[in-house]
Amino acid sequence: MAIKIKDIDDLLGSLDEDVKWRKKEIADMYATTKIENSPDYLLRAGFVMLCAHFEGFIKFASNAYISYISSKKIKNVELKPSFSAIMLQQQSHSLFNSGGSGKVKTSVVKQLVDIHGTLLEKEFFIKIADDNPPIHTDSNPNSKVLKEITTILNLDYCELFQQRAAFIDGEILCPRNHIAHGIKRPLSRDDYKAVHDYVLAIIDKYKEVIIEEAISESFLNSSFTMSNSISAIIDFTEEELEIDNRELALSGQT
Repeated sequence: MAIKIKDIDDLLGSLDEDVKWRKKEIADMYATTKIENSPDYLLRAGFVMLCAHFEGFIKFASNAYISYISSKKIKNVELKPSFSAIMLQQQSHSLFNSGGSGKVKTSVVKQLVDIHGTLLEKEFFIKIADDNPPIHTDSNPNSKVLKEITTILNLDYCELFQQRAAFIDGEILCPRNHIAHGIKRPLSRDDYKAVHDYVLAIIDKYKEVIIEEAISESFLNSSFTMSNSISAIIDFTEEELEIDNRELALSGQT
């Protein structure tokens, strides 16, 4: 399903709905694994589903956040550079995949520079489509992929994922890849519960961070905002000086 967020309320509602159905499925599957003498294949199936919800929510929330920023019709120059980079990559996809030698030609770099210069004055607009979302997980949201996503969105990787990077790679994705590819990987109920608890916690945490970033408008380019603030102060001061000068001139006439 394509994602189109209209405003902050729409973003909050979409995230709430996405979390709701995921947690329902996670809870239902967890309940089946706790049934006495439940077969091991249910544990393995539930584990793969847990990983799918981990990946799915990160992907959905990230793209919903980009869609929200896109809805605000802000010029690229007013946003942090990584967002114009997203738009640049989508609009210049053929240039990023132009050769097989591994060496990017200078002429290609020049085209990118020219396009980027024009792009800065355009509004940031990204269409979130199923077949080509700006944020993707490569079906394997390991710590490197998560670091790339947080870098693009200007989120704090250390706060979100760094402390559990080894757990994500070794205890979530490694078993998940084995099970999903038909390898008979032993899995204990303690293993399942550890990942179950982490997935629920990171879904809540990631949702919280995305909402905070959206409300605080952390996506804005601070240097551009500061420049505008300084300009506004200068304009205000000049107006005040003009008023003072007029009042002095009038008082001199009386």
